[in-house]
Amino acid sequence: MAKRRIRIDEITKIEGHANLTVEIEGEELKRVIFGVHEGSRYFEAFMKGKSYIYLHELAGRICGICTVAHELASIKAVENALGIQVPENAEKLRELMLISSHIQSHILHLYFLAFPDYANAESVIEIAKRDPEIVKKAFRI
Repeated sequence: MAKRRIRIDEITKIEGHANLTVEIEGEELKRVIFGVHEGSRYFEAFMKGKSYIYLHELAGRICGICTVAHELASIKAVENALGIQVPENAEKLRELMLISSHIQSHILHLYFLAFPDYANAESVIEIAKRDPEIVKKAFRI
C-alpha cells in the first residue's frame, strides 16, 4: 500500500506561523496535523516591575487587531488584584468598547484578509485597482 506525506511549511493569512502535514495510506487519510506556532514575545517579562498604571498600554501591544481586549483584560486584572469595584456604567462602557472592537475586527477580516481570496485577488490592493468603490466602502464602514 502506497504511503504519501504532504507537507506545507508556510500557511499564510493567519496570525503567527502555521504548517500542515497530511499522511495518506493507499486511499485512506491516516493523519492530519495542523500546527500553529507563535514565537515567544516575553510580554510577561518586560511588564514585571512596571507601574500598574501603564500595564494596560503595554498589554494593548500584544496584538495589533485586538488591542482593546488586551487592554481591558489587563485593567480587569489590576482591579481584581487591588480589590477595586467598578461602577456598572463603566462595565457597560467596557462591554460596548469590546463589542465595537469585535465589529471592527470582523470588518478588517472580511474586507482586507478574507475577501481577496473570494475575489481571486492577491490582496486588497489588487481589488482597489479593479474596483476602488469596494475598498472605499470598507474604509467608510
